[in-house]
Parts: sequence; structure tokens; C-alpha cells
Amino acid sequence: NVVIRDCDLASSESMLGVGSELSGGIRNVWMTRCRAAAVNNMVIVKTGRRRGGFVENVWVDRCTAKNVGQVLKVFTQYVAQWGRFPDFEIRRTPIRTIRLSDCSCVRARTAVLLEGDVREPVRDVVLSDVTVDEVEDRLSEVRNCQDVDLRGLRLGFPDG
Repeated sequence: NVVIRDCDLASSESMLGVGSELSGGIRNVWMTRCRAAAVNNMVIVKTGRRRGGFVENVWVDRCTAKNVGQVLKVFTQYVAQWGRFPDFEIRRTPIRTIRLSDCSCVRARTAVLLEGDVREPVRDVVLSDVTVDEVEDRLSEVRNCQDVDLRGLRLGFPDG
């Protein structure tokens, strides 16, 4: 059980970063009323095929950022330094129940990138009342996921 509240970031890799080492599991994380000027990811969950563990119950509400790479990114193919070694054991990471609500950012390169494992899809992701004033590149990309609701995501586009 982790509570993160009332934080101000000038710049950082992520407002909330979960992973990549998840072998013990992460459960019940709540971030609220945080602000950032520039972050690569507002929220990122990253893991790889050797990690195992689990991620469940991540709630983010009333957070704002000016410039972000992605509002939400879930990435299950993280390899980093381990990519050059053979897989002796595969331990996929179940990821479920991620909620973003009442969040906004001025500018994002991409709104949402969700990439689950084909054998262990990301499950139960909901965005409600999430606003991005300007999306630069891609709107969203969702692969190998189940029960994803992005209907609460409102996007604007740069002029031109």
C-alpha cells in the first residue's frame, strides 16, 4: 500500500514509475494531486518476460502535467541489459486494474501506449476525465489487452 500525494516535479523520467523489477509484486498504489512541468511518462508500468510478480490496483487522480511523452504507458517487453542472455525461465507479470481519473496535461507526444504480453494480457484499464490539450504524434496504441476503456480520454490537436 503506497500513497503519493501533493508532489511537484520540475522534470523527471516519470511522475509514477512502476517496475521494471517486479518479481515480488506491487499492489495498491494511489497517486493524487501531483503536478509536473515535463516528464517522459505521466504513468509507466514496465516489466519483462523474466520478472514475474504482479501489478494490481494502481490509481492516479487529480494529477496534471505540462509536457509529457505519454500519459499512460504499460510495456511488458522490457529487456534492458538482460536482452543479450538466453531465457532459462519465463515468468510473465499479470498487470490489472489501472485507473486514471481527473488528470490533464497540456501537450503529449502520445496519449496511451498499452502493450501486454499475448499470453498474459494487461487487464482492466480505465481512463475517466483525462484531458490532453495537444497530442503530437499518435493518439493511442493498445495491444494484447482486455477490458480497456478509453472513452474518458479527451484529446485536442495542435493547430495546423
